[in-house]
Amino acid sequence: MTLSEVRRFLQAVATHLVERDAAAVKAALVGAKSEAVARGEQAEAKAIWCLEQVLDIQGRYLRAFDLLKHEEFYKAWCDLEQVEIRFVWLESHFRPAGDEYRLATIERLTLQLQELFPYAVFASAEIIAKEKQCTICGQKVSLRNPCGHRVGEIYDGEMCGREITDGELGGVSLTDKPANRYAVAFTGPEGERDHYDYSMLRELLARLQGPFDDWSVELSTAHLPHERYKDLGRNDSCPCGSELKYKHCCLKEPGVRVMHYQLWIGSRSANSPDPSLSWVKVRRGATREGEEA
Repeated sequence: MTLSEVRRFLQAVATHLVERDAAAVKAALVGAKSEAVARGEQAEAKAIWCLEQVLDIQGRYLRAFDLLKHEEFYKAWCDLEQVEIRFVWLESHFRPAGDEYRLATIERLTLQLQELFPYAVFASAEIIAKEKQCTICGQKVSLRNPCGHRVGEIYDGEMCGREITDGELGGVSLTDKPANRYAVAFTGPEGERDHYDYSMLRELLARLQGPFDDWSVELSTAHLPHERYKDLGRNDSCPCGSELKYKHCCLKEPGVRVMHYQLWIGSRSANSPDPSLSWVKVRRGATREGEEA
């Protein structure tokens, strides 16, 4: 398989889903990159590395969609996180034209899907690095002893990074802004490890036929009337999930703050001003608009 054939394969991602033989394409890219490195063609090896990332992004996004259809939500979350990471890797090395390889569409749909996941708390580990080495040359590196390879740059068709070879765990905390979003806090009772409410994703996926169906989501802040929470005392935790007391949080506002999700299935236009689906999201889960929280 030539590089021209590889590019045509990647461009047809949305039209040849069943016939995709990603393994053959990956093997062709590995072989072509090895030959480019042997010839000393650094620019060509870097361009092939970029195509490898495109192939990986497409494959992980398609797998995430399939996992969501089969309600393997956490596994899908991990693949979508990998998609996002690879877009970051590509950012300074590859500028696709328009929606080449459907990358712009995949990036948009990935971010939209992530918005609908109910995960809000993550475990964050503090790692104290005692020794690091360069992933390109294997040299031990420090601020005083650099190796000359720049993190994030591509050398011989591989991205440079730093690998911790000696370290210790400094501590673990719970946070809503983690560096690693794989570490979702599953805190349900025994026998119900995954206690999260995936109703928004379920309703969306029931209306989508394929991974490239068009849809959009709009988020805004709304207020639920205090009458819904008349059984709560002023000193109880605020139902918005802020962990503040009710009297110090939403009780002073027109209502309890919630996120309002509006989804449009298909292209949004003047002919379809009303959303296909609408929810408000509070601490206890997602609630279809008009239902009781």
